[in-house]
Amino acid sequence: MSTTILTYLTDPVPETKPHEFLAESYTPRPYKKWHAELTSITRDTFWMFLHPKNVIPLSPPIEAPFPHTAKVTASVPSGFKGGVEWTAAEYLTAHIALVNGVLAGLPVWKRGEVRRDMRNCGFEVVMGGKLRKVSREYYPGLHGELQRWCWESHRDGWRVFDVSRGFEVGGDEQAH
Repeated sequence: MSTTILTYLTDPVPETKPHEFLAESYTPRPYKKWHAELTSITRDTFWMFLHPKNVIPLSPPIEAPFPHTAKVTASVPSGFKGGVEWTAAEYLTAHIALVNGVLAGLPVWKRGEVRRDMRNCGFEVVMGGKLRKVSREYYPGLHGELQRWCWESHRDGWRVFDVSRGFEVGGDEQAH
C-alpha cells in the first residue's frame, strides 16, 4: 500500500535524461511538486512560524487511539476554528501524518531511500526550518507528527538534528 501511495506522490519521470557528463552529478528529486505544495503553504502563512527555539523531542510520541493517526485539529484560543492559520495547520499536519504512515508501511531499507529522496527535495528543510516553529500550544497535532517522524527516523539510524533542532545551512551530509 505504501509503495502505491508513493507512486501517486512522485513527480512524473522526465522524458529527457540529463547529458552523460551531467549524469554523475545528478541528484534525483522525485517529490519536488509535493515539496512545493508544502512550501507554498508555509510561505503564505509565514506569521505562524514564530517560535524558533522549539525543539522536537527525540522520544516516542504519545500514541493516538490508532497508531499513525494525526490529531489534525489545531487547538486555537477561544474555540475559533476555520481561520487561515487553523486550516493551514490541519493541512500541514495531514501531510506529515501521511509521510509517517507511508514510511511505517515500508521495510527499513526502503524507508532510508524515501527519506533520502525527501531530504534531497527539501522536506527536512521545511520540517525543521518552518513547521517546527509553530506554536506547540496551538498546534499540538503538527508537533506530534514531527515528533513521530523524528523518533521513527532516529530509530532507523537516520540523522534528525536538522528537523529536531532546526535546519543548519551547510550541515553535514547523511551517511546513508
